[in-house]
Amino acid sequence: MLRIVLDTNVLVASISQKSPFHWVWEAFVQGKYQLCITTDILDEYAEIIERYFSIADAENTLAQIMLGQNTVQIIRYYQWNALLILH
Repeated sequence: MLRIVLDTNVLVASISQKSPFHWVWEAFVQGKYQLCITTDILDEYAEIIERYFSIADAENTLAQIMLGQNTVQIIRYYQWNALLILH
């Protein structure tokens, strides 16, 4: 099965039933691909969905994602905190 990371803008454009891109969300709901997420991705999804829709819409969308049988939780074991110093 195809595993993807869904860009936030694509998600926002696809969750409305009136959107021509709603097929992307429907394909997730129907289990046609696996959605890979991290906590950072979920935070960004929530922030942007709330901006365009509502808190309730964000909560419902995230609940569907987190409870989805085709959701793959990716755990980051490191975080780069690199500083680039130019002289």
